[in-house]
Amino acid sequence: MNNFARLINSSLIGLSCALVLTLSAISAQAADAEKPAVTVFTNVKVFNGTDDKLIDADVLIEGNLIKKVGKNLSADGATVIDGNRVLRSW
Repeated sequence: MNNFARLINSSLIGLSCALVLTLSAISAQAADAEKPAVTVFTNVKVFNGTDDKLIDADVLIEGNLIKKVGKNLSADGATVIDGNRVLRSW
């Protein structure tokens, strides 16, 4: 194999490696972007739509959807907002 062929061959190998690493990085970023933000509101009053009382509960939200309502809710990496510390006016 002459020097020109070796140069082309090594350039193609280097380019292939760079392409694989770039695609891997893009794939990892896309996977992170697909994970919806998770927020837990603690110590809030919840209206369930049927009872005439408000319920003391925590609310777990993923993206823009309510996923759970209950007591002592938590999720890995969630932003926690304490409802007792929120200033409310009616």
